Amino acid sequence: MPTISQLPSATAPSAADEVPISQGGTARAISIGALLASTQPAIIVTSPSLLGRTSLGPGGPEEISLGVGISISEGTLTPDGLDHSTFPLLTTISSEPDLVVSDQGNPMLMQASLLRGLFSAGENVAIDTNGVISATALGTTAGVANAIADLHLVTSLASQDLVAASHAGSDCAIAYNNLLSGVTIDQTIPAGPAAASDTILVAQGSNILVCQTFSAIWRWIASQLPTYQAPTVEITTNTTLNASVHNSHILICSLAVTLTPAITEMGSGFQCVVINASSGNVALGAGFVSSTGSLLLTPWQSATLSCFSYSAGSVAFAAMPTVA
Repeated sequence: MPTISQLPSATAPSAADEVPISQGGTARAISIGALLASTQPAIIVTSPSLLGRTSLGPGGPEEISLGVGISISEGTLTPDGLDHSTFPLLTTISSEPDLVVSDQGNPMLMQASLLRGLFSAGENVAIDTNGVISATALGTTAGVANAIADLHLVTSLASQDLVAASHAGSDCAIAYNNLLSGVTIDQTIPAGPAAASDTILVAQGSNILVCQTFSAIWRWIASQLPTYQAPTVEITTNTTLNASVHNSHILICSLAVTLTPAITEMGSGFQCVVINASSGNVALGAGFVSSTGSLLLTPWQSATLSCFSYSAGSVAFAAMPTVA
Protein backbone atom coordinates (compact mmCIF):
# COMPACT_ATOMS: atom_id res chain seq x y z
CA MET A 1 0.00 0.00 0.00
CA PRO A 2 1.46 3.39 -0.91
CA THR A 3 2.15 5.90 1.84
CA ILE A 4 0.48 9.34 1.90
CA SER A 5 3.65 11.02 0.70
CA GLN A 6 3.63 8.70 -2.31
CA LEU A 7 0.12 9.71 -3.37
CA PRO A 8 -0.38 12.39 -6.02
CA SER A 9 -1.39 15.82 -4.67
CA ALA A 10 -5.07 16.77 -4.91
CA THR A 11 -6.05 20.10 -6.48
CA ALA A 12 -8.99 22.36 -5.56
CA PRO A 13 -10.48 20.18 -2.78
CA SER A 14 -14.25 20.42 -2.29
CA ALA A 15 -16.71 19.48 0.46
CA ALA A 16 -17.67 16.34 -1.49
CA ASP A 17 -14.12 14.95 -1.45
CA GLU A 18 -13.64 11.95 0.95
CA VAL A 19 -10.91 11.09 3.38
CA PRO A 20 -10.37 7.83 5.35
CA ILE A 21 -11.11 7.68 9.09
CA SER A 22 -11.12 4.99 11.76
CA GLN A 23 -14.56 4.68 13.31
CA GLY A 24 -14.74 2.13 16.15
CA GLY A 25 -11.70 0.32 14.76
CA THR A 26 -13.16 0.05 11.28
CA ALA A 27 -11.75 2.00 8.34
CA ARG A 28 -14.40 4.15 6.74
CA ALA A 29 -14.65 7.06 4.31
CA ILE A 30 -16.24 10.48 5.04
CA SER A 31 -16.60 13.64 2.97
CA ILE A 32 -14.61 16.70 3.95
CA GLY A 33 -17.84 18.70 4.35
CA ALA A 34 -19.33 16.19 6.79
CA LEU A 35 -16.03 15.95 8.68
CA LEU A 36 -15.81 19.73 9.26
CA ALA A 37 -19.52 20.28 9.95
CA SER A 38 -19.05 19.84 13.69
CA THR A 39 -15.91 21.96 13.97
CA GLN A 40 -15.73 25.67 15.00
CA PRO A 41 -16.12 27.94 11.94
CA ALA A 42 -13.61 30.67 11.27
CA ILE A 43 -14.09 33.60 13.69
CA ILE A 44 -14.37 37.02 12.02
CA VAL A 45 -14.81 40.06 14.28
CA THR A 46 -14.17 43.78 13.91
CA SER A 47 -11.23 45.42 15.68
CA PRO A 48 -10.98 46.33 18.48
CA SER A 49 -13.39 43.86 20.14
CA LEU A 50 -13.49 40.85 22.46
CA LEU A 51 -14.87 37.30 22.20
CA GLY A 52 -17.27 35.96 24.79
CA ARG A 53 -20.88 35.12 25.40
CA THR A 54 -23.55 37.80 25.76
CA SER A 55 -26.45 35.36 25.21
CA LEU A 56 -27.86 33.00 27.82
CA GLY A 57 -26.99 29.27 27.59
CA PRO A 58 -24.16 27.45 25.80
CA GLY A 59 -23.10 28.39 22.32
CA GLY A 60 -20.33 29.70 20.19
CA PRO A 61 -18.32 32.81 20.95
CA GLU A 62 -19.92 36.23 20.29
CA GLU A 63 -18.36 39.62 19.56
CA ILE A 64 -18.23 42.00 22.53
CA SER A 65 -17.59 45.67 21.70
CA LEU A 66 -15.67 48.09 23.93
CA GLY A 67 -17.73 50.67 25.79
CA VAL A 68 -17.01 54.24 26.87
CA GLY A 69 -13.88 54.60 28.99
CA ILE A 70 -12.15 51.33 27.86
CA SER A 71 -9.54 50.84 25.15
CA ILE A 72 -7.46 47.85 24.02
CA SER A 73 -3.79 48.11 23.10
CA GLU A 74 -1.53 45.17 22.19
CA GLY A 75 -4.04 42.72 23.63
CA THR A 76 -4.41 44.55 26.97
CA LEU A 77 -7.60 46.24 28.21
CA THR A 78 -6.94 49.71 29.63
CA PRO A 79 -9.45 52.06 31.32
CA ASP A 80 -9.06 55.53 29.81
CA GLY A 81 -11.92 57.41 31.49
CA LEU A 82 -15.50 57.20 32.70
CA ASP A 83 -18.89 57.72 31.16
CA HIS A 84 -19.78 60.91 33.05
CA SER A 85 -23.36 60.90 31.73
CA THR A 86 -24.23 58.09 34.17
CA PHE A 87 -22.97 59.92 37.26
CA PRO A 88 -25.53 61.10 39.82
CA LEU A 89 -26.06 64.88 39.92
CA LEU A 90 -24.49 66.96 42.70
CA THR A 91 -27.05 69.59 43.69
CA THR A 92 -24.71 71.80 45.76
CA ILE A 93 -21.02 72.66 45.54
CA SER A 94 -18.56 73.05 48.40
CA SER A 95 -14.79 72.96 48.86
CA GLU A 96 -14.70 69.29 49.97
CA PRO A 97 -15.59 67.30 46.79
CA ASP A 98 -13.02 66.29 44.20
CA LEU A 99 -13.53 67.24 40.58
CA VAL A 100 -12.62 65.07 37.59
CA VAL A 101 -10.42 67.10 35.24
CA SER A 102 -8.35 66.45 32.14
CA ASP A 103 -4.78 67.69 32.42
CA GLN A 104 -3.34 67.67 28.90
CA GLY A 105 -5.39 64.57 28.07
CA ASN A 106 -4.68 62.79 31.38
CA PRO A 107 -7.70 62.24 33.68
CA MET A 108 -7.01 63.52 37.20
CA LEU A 109 -8.80 64.49 40.41
CA MET A 110 -8.70 68.08 41.73
CA GLN A 111 -10.01 69.51 44.98
CA ALA A 112 -12.87 71.94 44.39
CA SER A 113 -11.23 74.48 46.70
CA LEU A 114 -8.40 74.91 44.17
CA LEU A 115 -10.84 76.65 41.82
CA ARG A 116 -10.42 79.80 43.92
CA GLY A 117 -6.91 80.11 42.57
CA LEU A 118 -8.38 81.05 39.17
CA PHE A 119 -9.86 84.27 40.58
CA SER A 120 -8.41 87.36 42.19
CA ALA A 121 -10.06 90.31 43.89
CA GLY A 122 -10.12 93.53 41.90
CA GLU A 123 -10.41 97.13 43.03
CA ASN A 124 -12.71 97.45 46.09
CA VAL A 125 -13.47 93.69 46.05
CA ALA A 126 -12.44 91.08 48.65
CA ILE A 127 -12.64 87.24 48.66
CA ASP A 128 -12.31 85.58 52.09
CA THR A 129 -11.06 82.05 52.89
CA ASN A 130 -14.60 80.71 52.60
CA GLY A 131 -14.94 82.06 49.06
CA VAL A 132 -17.33 84.88 50.02
CA ILE A 133 -17.03 87.89 47.67
CA SER A 134 -17.69 91.34 49.15
CA ALA A 135 -17.24 94.95 48.05
CA THR A 136 -15.71 97.84 49.96
CA ALA A 137 -16.91 101.46 49.72
CA LEU A 138 -14.90 103.99 47.77
CA GLY A 139 -12.48 105.94 49.92
CA THR A 140 -12.61 103.50 52.88
CA THR A 141 -9.79 101.18 51.78
CA ALA A 142 -6.15 102.16 51.76
CA GLY A 143 -4.71 102.66 48.32
CA VAL A 144 -8.08 103.24 46.63
CA ALA A 145 -7.59 106.96 46.01
CA ASN A 146 -8.89 108.19 42.63
CA ALA A 147 -10.54 104.79 42.01
CA ILE A 148 -13.41 106.56 40.21
CA ALA A 149 -10.99 107.37 37.38
CA ASP A 150 -10.63 103.62 36.75
CA LEU A 151 -14.38 103.07 36.24
CA HIS A 152 -15.97 102.35 32.87
CA LEU A 153 -16.61 105.57 30.93
CA VAL A 154 -19.99 106.48 29.42
CA THR A 155 -20.65 109.13 26.80
CA SER A 156 -24.23 109.99 27.73
CA LEU A 157 -26.64 109.79 30.67
CA ALA A 158 -30.35 109.00 30.87
CA SER A 159 -32.61 110.69 33.38
CA GLN A 160 -32.82 107.56 35.57
CA ASP A 161 -29.02 107.00 35.67
CA LEU A 162 -27.34 107.47 39.05
CA VAL A 163 -24.47 109.81 39.87
CA ALA A 164 -22.24 109.23 42.91
CA ALA A 165 -22.40 111.89 45.62
CA SER A 166 -21.25 112.38 49.20
CA HIS A 167 -24.28 113.33 51.31
CA ALA A 168 -23.51 114.44 54.89
CA GLY A 169 -20.35 112.32 54.84
CA SER A 170 -22.08 109.18 53.53
CA ASP A 171 -21.61 107.72 50.08
CA CYS A 172 -24.88 108.07 48.15
CA ALA A 173 -26.23 108.32 44.62
CA ILE A 174 -28.62 110.75 42.97
CA ALA A 175 -30.67 110.32 39.83
CA TYR A 176 -29.30 112.35 36.94
CA ASN A 177 -32.62 114.17 36.42
CA ASN A 178 -32.48 115.33 40.05
CA LEU A 179 -28.83 116.40 39.98
CA LEU A 180 -28.59 120.14 40.66
CA SER A 181 -32.38 120.22 40.32
CA GLY A 182 -31.79 119.07 36.77
CA VAL A 183 -34.80 119.56 34.51
CA THR A 184 -35.22 117.97 31.08
CA ILE A 185 -36.37 120.27 28.28
CA ASP A 186 -39.92 118.89 28.36
CA GLN A 187 -40.16 119.78 32.07
CA THR A 188 -39.12 123.45 31.76
CA ILE A 189 -41.58 126.30 32.08
CA PRO A 190 -42.48 128.17 28.87
CA ALA A 191 -40.22 131.11 28.06
CA GLY A 192 -41.48 134.61 27.33
CA PRO A 193 -41.13 136.35 23.95
CA ALA A 194 -37.62 135.95 22.52
CA ALA A 195 -35.28 138.90 23.07
CA ALA A 196 -31.84 139.80 21.76
CA SER A 197 -30.36 139.23 25.22
CA ASP A 198 -31.68 135.64 25.46
CA THR A 199 -28.89 133.06 25.49
CA ILE A 200 -28.54 129.47 24.34
CA LEU A 201 -25.77 126.91 24.74
CA VAL A 202 -23.29 126.44 21.89
CA ALA A 203 -19.94 124.70 21.37
CA GLN A 204 -17.17 126.71 19.75
CA GLY A 205 -14.31 124.62 18.39
CA SER A 206 -14.64 121.98 21.10
CA ASN A 207 -17.21 119.99 23.07
CA ILE A 208 -17.20 122.59 25.88
CA LEU A 209 -20.53 124.42 26.12
CA VAL A 210 -20.64 128.21 26.29
CA CYS A 211 -23.58 130.63 26.10
CA GLN A 212 -24.44 132.81 23.10
CA THR A 213 -27.03 135.60 22.78
CA PHE A 214 -29.77 135.69 20.15
CA SER A 215 -28.50 139.08 18.96
CA ALA A 216 -25.06 137.61 18.20
CA ILE A 217 -26.68 134.70 16.36
CA TRP A 218 -28.83 137.07 14.30
CA ARG A 219 -25.77 139.13 13.30
CA TRP A 220 -24.17 135.94 12.02
CA ILE A 221 -27.31 134.96 10.07
CA ALA A 222 -27.54 138.47 8.55
CA SER A 223 -23.91 138.25 7.43
CA GLN A 224 -24.71 135.05 5.55
CA LEU A 225 -27.82 136.34 3.74
CA PRO A 226 -25.98 138.24 0.95
CA THR A 227 -24.33 135.02 -0.14
CA TYR A 228 -27.54 132.96 -0.04
CA GLN A 229 -28.57 131.52 -3.41
CA ALA A 230 -32.04 130.15 -4.01
CA PRO A 231 -32.02 126.49 -5.10
CA THR A 232 -33.33 125.59 -8.55
CA VAL A 233 -35.54 122.71 -9.70
CA GLU A 234 -35.92 121.66 -13.33
CA ILE A 235 -39.52 120.79 -14.30
CA THR A 236 -39.99 118.37 -17.21
CA THR A 237 -43.49 116.96 -16.51
CA ASN A 238 -46.86 118.31 -15.40
CA THR A 239 -46.41 119.13 -11.71
CA THR A 240 -48.54 119.87 -8.66
CA LEU A 241 -46.78 122.42 -6.47
CA ASN A 242 -46.11 121.81 -2.76
CA ALA A 243 -44.04 123.56 -0.11
CA SER A 244 -41.57 120.75 0.64
CA VAL A 245 -40.21 120.67 -2.94
CA HIS A 246 -40.92 124.05 -4.55
CA ASN A 247 -41.14 126.76 -1.86
CA SER A 248 -38.42 129.46 -2.18
CA HIS A 249 -37.08 127.71 -5.29
CA ILE A 250 -36.55 128.82 -8.89
CA LEU A 251 -38.50 126.46 -11.14
CA ILE A 252 -36.97 126.01 -14.62
CA CYS A 253 -39.52 124.53 -17.05
CA SER A 254 -37.45 122.99 -19.85
CA LEU A 255 -40.56 121.54 -21.52
CA ALA A 256 -44.07 122.88 -22.12
CA VAL A 257 -45.81 121.68 -18.93
CA THR A 258 -48.75 122.57 -16.68
CA LEU A 259 -48.20 123.75 -13.09
CA THR A 260 -51.17 123.10 -10.78
CA PRO A 261 -51.54 124.59 -7.28
CA ALA A 262 -52.21 122.42 -4.22
CA ILE A 263 -53.17 125.20 -1.80
CA THR A 264 -53.37 123.01 1.30
CA GLU A 265 -49.90 121.60 0.61
CA MET A 266 -48.38 124.93 -0.45
CA GLY A 267 -49.60 126.80 2.65
CA SER A 268 -49.92 130.51 3.29
CA GLY A 269 -46.61 132.26 2.58
CA PHE A 270 -45.51 129.93 -0.24
CA GLN A 271 -43.54 131.66 -2.98
CA CYS A 272 -41.41 130.61 -5.93
CA VAL A 273 -40.28 131.95 -9.32
CA VAL A 274 -41.06 130.00 -12.51
CA ILE A 275 -39.14 130.53 -15.78
CA ASN A 276 -40.28 129.08 -19.09
CA ALA A 277 -37.08 127.85 -20.75
CA SER A 278 -38.95 125.67 -23.27
CA SER A 279 -39.95 126.37 -26.87
CA GLY A 280 -43.66 126.09 -26.01
CA ASN A 281 -46.06 127.65 -23.52
CA VAL A 282 -46.11 126.80 -19.80
CA ALA A 283 -49.68 126.72 -18.48
CA LEU A 284 -50.79 127.57 -14.95
CA GLY A 285 -53.50 125.08 -14.04
CA ALA A 286 -56.95 125.54 -12.54
CA GLY A 287 -56.82 127.23 -9.13
CA PHE A 288 -54.39 130.00 -10.10
CA VAL A 289 -55.39 133.68 -10.28
CA SER A 290 -53.03 135.84 -12.34
CA SER A 291 -52.30 139.57 -12.31
CA THR A 292 -53.01 139.87 -16.06
CA GLY A 293 -55.81 137.37 -16.42
CA SER A 294 -53.60 135.14 -18.57
CA LEU A 295 -52.46 131.74 -17.32
CA LEU A 296 -49.85 131.13 -20.04
CA LEU A 297 -46.12 131.86 -19.99
CA THR A 298 -44.58 132.15 -23.42
CA PRO A 299 -40.94 131.05 -23.99
CA TRP A 300 -38.48 132.89 -21.72
CA GLN A 301 -41.16 134.61 -19.67
CA SER A 302 -41.19 134.32 -15.90
CA ALA A 303 -43.75 134.72 -13.13
CA THR A 304 -43.75 134.83 -9.33
CA LEU A 305 -46.15 132.30 -7.81
CA SER A 306 -47.50 132.89 -4.30
CA CYS A 307 -50.01 131.32 -1.96
CA PHE A 308 -51.62 133.27 0.89
CA SER A 309 -54.63 133.16 3.17
CA TYR A 310 -56.72 136.16 4.29
CA SER A 311 -60.26 136.93 5.47
CA ALA A 312 -61.80 135.98 2.11
CA GLY A 313 -60.01 132.62 1.91
CA SER A 314 -56.84 131.15 0.40
CA VAL A 315 -55.48 132.17 -3.03
CA ALA A 316 -52.82 130.81 -5.40
CA PHE A 317 -51.63 133.98 -7.15
CA ALA A 318 -49.39 134.40 -10.19
CA ALA A 319 -47.67 137.75 -10.74
CA MET A 320 -47.40 137.60 -14.55
CA PRO A 321 -45.20 139.78 -16.79
CA THR A 322 -46.86 142.89 -18.25
CA VAL A 323 -47.00 142.90 -22.03
CA ALA A 324 -46.35 146.40 -23.44
